[in-house]
Amino acid sequence: MSKKVQVAIALILNQGKVLVGWRDEHLHQGGCYEFPGGKIEVDESVQQALQREVMEEVGIEIDVNRQFAHFSFAYADKTVELYFYRCIARTTILENQHWQWIGLDQVLTLPFPAANLPVLRQLHWSRELAIAINDIHLTQCKTDLCYLREDLDAVRARLHQNDSLRYIVNIEVYQQLSIEMQQQIFAIHLKSSQLHQTYNEKLLQNKNLIAACHHVQDIAQAEKLGCDAILLSPIQATLTHPDHAPIGWQKFSVLAQSTYLPVYALGGIQRQQLDDAIRYGAYGVAGIGDFWNK
Repeated sequence: MSKKVQVAIALILNQGKVLVGWRDEHLHQGGCYEFPGGKIEVDESVQQALQREVMEEVGIEIDVNRQFAHFSFAYADKTVELYFYRCIARTTILENQHWQWIGLDQVLTLPFPAANLPVLRQLHWSRELAIAINDIHLTQCKTDLCYLREDLDAVRARLHQNDSLRYIVNIEVYQQLSIEMQQQIFAIHLKSSQLHQTYNEKLLQNKNLIAACHHVQDIAQAEKLGCDAILLSPIQATLTHPDHAPIGWQKFSVLAQSTYLPVYALGGIQRQQLDDAIRYGAYGVAGIGDFWNK
């Protein structure tokens, strides 16, 4: 039996993009794209390996945020134990042309080593995010990403309605789901009021996090927790949240460009506004009415 090789891999994210490079064909699993990283040396922590490998390969310093995934994968000639960590680049300027930033919605269209496929699926955030409320059947969704903004009983009853959707549920609901149902969840949602609570690290590990943010303090806390995306709202006044003053596109742009996280514009937004939202610094758009077939 071949010896298991421990490998640390950096998922360096910046405003809806991730850092990738081309793996030379003569290397193991070469002729495809890769994330920066490499073998963990003896007496070296995962974090130390990540910082060393990224400096050697890319030439930039990083801050290691949180564990994103951890699993073993057996190739024909070796078994690798992979540690994927979300990391933050201290600069986004790349001196080495071998590396480039690609959109999170493109990762599944590019060739990567076979072991990366589970992580690629987890990284892939659609540009459109539909929010479900009680009277909408989930087969009517116009996108593949859906936030079930419902109570526990409704979520339990509706998870089977559309197996092609990737689901988001609030952390209070997620904690009460069975392990089997938790495995069906793509991301955990945190309200702005929940961002400042303390959570068991294992609860948030190896699962995407998306936070509802309304101001710069929320965004800073979302970054601190290691969130993968944020919903920034409300752009316009809405009937669902009449107590929240709209921030408008100009303030949205300032806030969206202040963070490395992908930002979804929410609050009176239509799907056809995606291009406009991107021009203001958004990664995508989110909403209720226009995101569903009637």
